[in-house]
Amino acid sequence: MRTVLSLLLSMALLSSAASAQTPRVERIEITEFGIYQKKDTKTTDAPGTALGTYYYETEIQLIEATTTIPARPGITFGYRYKVIGSPANARVTVKDVNIVPPPGLRNPATGNTIYREEVQVVRTFGTIAHSDYTLGSDWTLLPGTWTFQLWVGDRKLAEQIFTLVKP
Repeated sequence: MRTVLSLLLSMALLSSAASAQTPRVERIEITEFGIYQKKDTKTTDAPGTALGTYYYETEIQLIEATTTIPARPGITFGYRYKVIGSPANARVTVKDVNIVPPPGLRNPATGNTIYREEVQVVRTFGTIAHSDYTLGSDWTLLPGTWTFQLWVGDRKLAEQIFTLVKP
């Protein structure tokens, strides 16, 4: 009987220790937003986006804190954020969603129309990350309300709205 109780106690302690290591996201804080200047350094395929490409930057700098964005080629807009949770320095997958206004972004090269872009990114608790969009060709210069969201699982934890206007 003692062996069984000892075994059950050991299993309970191991189970408790394992669950203590599971990352728990408390919230996502947007730390700044607006128009950025950046340098692209690496690309990867991103089928859920209008261009089909996701860019990784090494340098990005806020040049104007605003939610009103001029619809001009070369403008990069978005926000910086941090995921808050425990344990410290844990990593979690964040779904980064961009919703564009009607009639959507129609890529003339493919004929596809995108109303919503979505990529999965892995973030470390407490570190500053960013999400942005760079306006390129004329077909991306879509005036209206652009909504950027960050999700963990089925929870929307952050949202930033931008209004693109014709210059």
